[in-house]
Amino acid sequence: MMSKKRQNDVSEETVRKRMTFSKAMIRLGAYVTYCVIFLLKKLNKILCDAVKAFTSKTTAVILGVIRKFKKLGKKILVPFISCIKPVRKKFTVKRSETDMTVRSIRAAGAGQLLTKAVNYAVPVAAIVVFAAVLGNASKINDQISEKASDAVIDNEVFTAASDNLELIEELTGNDYIFEQKTVEFEEPYERFRSAAGVDETGLIEAVGIYLDSNFLGTLANETELKETLSAKLEGVKSQPDVKNAEFRKKIEYRHGKYDLASLKDTDEILAYLNSSTEEAYYTVEEGDSLYLIAEEHGMTLDELLNMNPELEDPDLCVIGTQIRIACNLDNMPVVITKEITEETAVPFETQTVETESMFVGETELLAEGVNGEGTNTFEVCLEGDIEISRTLISTKVTKEPVPEMIAVGVKHCEVIALPDSEETVLSGTGQFMWPVNGGYISDGFISDRNHKGMDIAAPSGTEIYAAADGKVIAAGWNTGGYGYFVMIDHGNGYATLYGHMSKVIAENGADVKCGELIGEVGTTGNSTGNHLHFEVRYNNVCQNPANYICVNSSAANIDLK
Repeated sequence: MMSKKRQNDVSEETVRKRMTFSKAMIRLGAYVTYCVIFLLKKLNKILCDAVKAFTSKTTAVILGVIRKFKKLGKKILVPFISCIKPVRKKFTVKRSETDMTVRSIRAAGAGQLLTKAVNYAVPVAAIVVFAAVLGNASKINDQISEKASDAVIDNEVFTAASDNLELIEELTGNDYIFEQKTVEFEEPYERFRSAAGVDETGLIEAVGIYLDSNFLGTLANETELKETLSAKLEGVKSQPDVKNAEFRKKIEYRHGKYDLASLKDTDEILAYLNSSTEEAYYTVEEGDSLYLIAEEHGMTLDELLNMNPELEDPDLCVIGTQIRIACNLDNMPVVITKEITEETAVPFETQTVETESMFVGETELLAEGVNGEGTNTFEVCLEGDIEISRTLISTKVTKEPVPEMIAVGVKHCEVIALPDSEETVLSGTGQFMWPVNGGYISDGFISDRNHKGMDIAAPSGTEIYAAADGKVIAAGWNTGGYGYFVMIDHGNGYATLYGHMSKVIAENGADVKCGELIGEVGTTGNSTGNHLHFEVRYNNVCQNPANYICVNSSAANIDLK
């Protein structure tokens, strides 16, 4: 009897231990489940914060992750909570009501078996759920790392997904955390479309950004972009000497419906506008022309020539030539207008003074000209370092120029000799006089014999006079065919020569005056009769003497002696 009672006592003690162990295991399962739910809440918050770094291209990835959470909740959490609820109620009654005898436990063998199964299954299932959540969290992190790379999607887009997971949080809001609840999971993608403003056609209301009619993307609101670009221009305008600044390319904001994939962040648009294109060159090939090269690269011929100032001839296109087709310029270039002041030379003027002390055709430099100094103010348009245009606004003279003064002779030769006949008319400048006392022109300048002077026929011994003031630089016999001759330098590059003389009177090196006797007519040297061979030279080049002699002409201002 005693042994039987002891056996009963042992059995009751065992039952109490088993009940205590069962309660502990269920409580452990409850805490593990609570941890899983808490982890889901935190993971959801982290996910919603993380997607702020994603672009619209990763939308499908995020929605897929959210769907996995929904399925996970439906397939695991809800059935799991349903299983726990009856067990929770069974083992949370008062101790007095749960005391049982060995007989009652043995009598309820099937129930005891179920209780054991629940005691061990609950924590094991909780641990499995915990491991599954951690595994999915790792996969989510990997997908986010691979797919997300660009700008921001509005956090409101994922608030709908966050709401679904908040339903799980409600399960932990009271002491009966294992009470079964009916959870309605709304499709996250539908809430995403609604929050983003996506209509049934898959388009959203947005602002299209166009640069010179080229589409860059869309923004939900263009205010920030406008303010940033405006601030950039104001910053340029505040620089010294800058009168104005404006964007060379036209930016447009077109409101309308656009594909969701075109949605971008303001910083992404600004990053493109603030970037620049690199300098590029094209090598001329056979069959190319500058016009075709310009057209092929989307520019005018003038724009191409402006980028290549070394191309002086637009019709010349040499094979192998490197032609610049793109400069290092910003995608959104700013054209600034500056006032630039440059020092410049003010050119002097040339003034002439007539003088009777010099013969017609003679000049003399009286005073050298000196350039003045001044400043020119230009309005210059610049795109980066490239000058587009400049306009002269004003010129200021800081130092007056000194004019150049030149004396011009107006004196005509004093005629002391005339041709034999008044029918001999010459209407030259009058710089030189008729050099023979009488006579007539027997052969003119450049005749059929390539004559270099004028032949004046006269009897032997007829007086020959100096045609103008000068200095005798040669007098005597000439072996080149002139015979006896005299050559006079008149200055300013002019000289006269008198050949075939029968007698030389002037002396070499002597100064002579106009009309002074220098020799007599003869036929020495290569000559066929008595005559004077008369030459006029300018810078040692023979000129037509008729252009410098004026006789028997109303054009002459002649004083006869």
